Amino acid sequence: MEIPYRKVLTIDEFTDFGIEIETENLKFDEAEKKLRKQLDDSWQIKQDKSLKDFGLEIASPILYNNKETWMNLKKLAKTLKYLNPEYTNCSFQVNLSIENFNEEDIINFLKFYSAYEEIIIRISKGDDKTLRETFEEFARPISLKAFEYIKIFGNQKTIEAFESNKQESISLKLNKAKYKKALIEFRSPNSTDNIGLWQNYITLFYYMLKYVKDKNYDKEKIDYLFERCYIKRDIESILEYNKIKKAIELADMIFKEDIDKCLFLEQYEQKTYIK
Repeated sequence: MEIPYRKVLTIDEFTDFGIEIETENLKFDEAEKKLRKQLDDSWQIKQDKSLKDFGLEIASPILYNNKETWMNLKKLAKTLKYLNPEYTNCSFQVNLSIENFNEEDIINFLKFYSAYEEIIIRISKGDDKTLRETFEEFARPISLKAFEYIKIFGNQKTIEAFESNKQESISLKLNKAKYKKALIEFRSPNSTDNIGLWQNYITLFYYMLKYVKDKNYDKEKIDYLFERCYIKRDIESILEYNKIKKAIELADMIFKEDIDKCLFLEQYEQKTYIK
């Protein structure tokens, strides 16, 4: 699926983010030598024993939404295409920081993510027709757990349950000083060397976080959807179940720019809106 590459995204220029790209079937020494021609020492290139077949992980330093960042990431994507790894069991992880997130904001975000999780799961397959084999092992849907914890254990225990968690689709990395700056790790997307998809994922997750702090955040609606959202169906059935009206609803809720809405829906429906 060819999502158009953008020289810069609509997200705030000063938002810091990071990415982690997992690959398989690459000889580490050869791949590292090639990648180091594109990446400086601030990038981590390491072996990942959780992956099969010569697993390799690339982790970025803190990045910002500017032309230099995206030119460098475009070169990295091109190098990965040349190396031609496999992505069968691999994820593309996005780390986004958000300032002044308090306890209520974090709970609202978990509810919001859960309310639209079947939409996120569907787009997480990226280039592929299905999710990676290890999805339910390392990026499980959060909605059922979030629902049970909030109802039974309360907000603080819920937050603790998602901190530095490597099994669910969301991992919280919080500054304990009242969450002045929270780091949220999004673990659901399949790995890919498609830079258009990288941009789509970063844009989606950024605007989901931003919406929670927006004055127009519809708490009543999100709470209503959350009460009915927890996923019990098989993951593969979710991928086949097209909820385009709900996807449009999410896009209209969080995106201000038509380009973001169109590219999000293009990825969701696997149809071309923009050429």
